[in-house]
Amino acid sequence: MRLGLCRRGTGKGGMIIVFFILLAISVAFFAVLAALKPTFVSYADTYADNIANRIVNDAVNEVFSNEDYSSLSENIGSDENGLKTVSTDTTKINKLKARLNDVIQNDIENFQSETIGIPLGSASGIYFFADLGPKIPIRISPISMVNTDFRDEFDSAGINQVNHRIYLDVSLEMSFVGLTFSQNKNVSTSALLSETVIVGDVPQYYGGAGVGALVE
Repeated sequence: MRLGLCRRGTGKGGMIIVFFILLAISVAFFAVLAALKPTFVSYADTYADNIANRIVNDAVNEVFSNEDYSSLSENIGSDENGLKTVSTDTTKINKLKARLNDVIQNDIENFQSETIGIPLGSASGIYFFADLGPKIPIRISPISMVNTDFRDEFDSAGINQVNHRIYLDVSLEMSFVGLTFSQNKNVSTSALLSETVIVGDVPQYYGGAGVGALVE
């Protein structure tokens, strides 16, 4: 009888020891995950940028394929000094902005969240452990559109030529959900909407080390 009791007691004690070992391993594992949160968020940022680019570019392609927004720039002429000028079609710009806002918001509402797996070894930052260890899942999804705006850029395209570009800048609120954290973050992206080459009078001579000279 005593031997049987000893065996049963030893078995219970062994189970308790195993339980505490597993508990300690679990606590240590989640402590490591919590410490590596900045690294996980950094990885998620890259994927969030890709998702934001995809949403915006798909919206632009959809809107431009259904409606004509080919001429956002208009009234290309010359001022009193002979310099080329350009203006934008404000009515068309406002209409385009409203249309893009609707499409982007609809795409966000219908977007299925994506889950990425980041190897624990890669998150450690140690090259030797890259791609090793269990993959830690992080769910990424867009929540809402924060802001949309248009931006102009003028770049030199050669002798007396200037590229006028119109960009759409979009800021999205993204959600990152991991095993030990959940947070939101703004992600910004841009899409090229229009490009116009403004051509001025071509000089008879152009030379020098980066300096142009005009000859009548």
